[in-house]
Amino acid sequence: MWFRNITGMNVALIRLDGMGGTVTLADQAKKVFDITLEPSTLIIRKYSALFKDNPYVKDIIEVDYQDYKEVLASYQHQFDLFCDIRFIVGKWYSKPGINIPVNIDDTKWNIIYENHPNHRNKECKKVNDIDKYNLNQTQIVDMSLGLPYESISIDIFAEHPYKKNIPNKYIIVSNGIDMQYSNTKQTKQWSYWDILIPSLPPLPVIQVGTSADTLIGNISIDLRGKTDLLQLVYLLRRAALVICTEGGIMHLAYAAKSPKVIVLRGPSGGPINKYPNQVTVDSYTCSNCWWSGPNWYSQCIKKINNICMKTITPERVLHTVYNII
Repeated sequence: MWFRNITGMNVALIRLDGMGGTVTLADQAKKVFDITLEPSTLIIRKYSALFKDNPYVKDIIEVDYQDYKEVLASYQHQFDLFCDIRFIVGKWYSKPGINIPVNIDDTKWNIIYENHPNHRNKECKKVNDIDKYNLNQTQIVDMSLGLPYESISIDIFAEHPYKKNIPNKYIIVSNGIDMQYSNTKQTKQWSYWDILIPSLPPLPVIQVGTSADTLIGNISIDLRGKTDLLQLVYLLRRAALVICTEGGIMHLAYAAKSPKVIVLRGPSGGPINKYPNQVTVDSYTCSNCWWSGPNWYSQCIKKINNICMKTITPERVLHTVYNII
């Protein structure tokens, strides 16, 4: 394994992303520790609570929404080994004089790395069409770094109990998408929550997310913006069912080991945004188009009014619910 003989090195992992992408760093931190026996320093925008009590994390540096390139320049040379992760691909850097015999072909991933965040342009697809791997994005990052990628090891080691008027059995729903675009109508949003909720099994329905998320009609308990991250983990772990769109809650539900999760996916479908134990309800009109253009998250690439999400009818979601609950 390529990390041999580097015990004692100071290792940093950087991923400047939203909540969902940030929590996936737990996987790389564990796998680096398994090989080096050294916990990593994480450089992230926010969400440090996700790594509370994590034995594979030594320190956390939060940089908020500083410019990506400026953050990279500030920290890259402060560590013996420095790993820059850009959504689906990572790249190792080391201090001068430190020889790391990497057992991967860097050229295979460099075009994707350098073209971040537009991973689906023609140059990237010519070299390395990521869809062909049939792997989750966390596994593809691991593959690009030479780490074991057969399984996904995202764990959260802490939680904060939330017991204010919470029933013993409940369903969680979330219509929140990507926080960095919270003031923008997004192509991943789903419009039929108010129709779905009254037809769900007779359990209390709790809406979670941020205060920027739109209130869903007919829910039982509104917890938008009323929980901290670890309270949200507590609730997700105990939910009878979680229904969400592809986004941060999907990642957090996997990390929290939520037993039953349904994810609604349109422009960002495919294996890269699917976890092994989650059930998806996908569009059947278009193939996924994430990062096919710079504004894919707010403008339908094909200019057909986000028809992909409209094919996910309440009836299709309800059929899936009753199949798994």
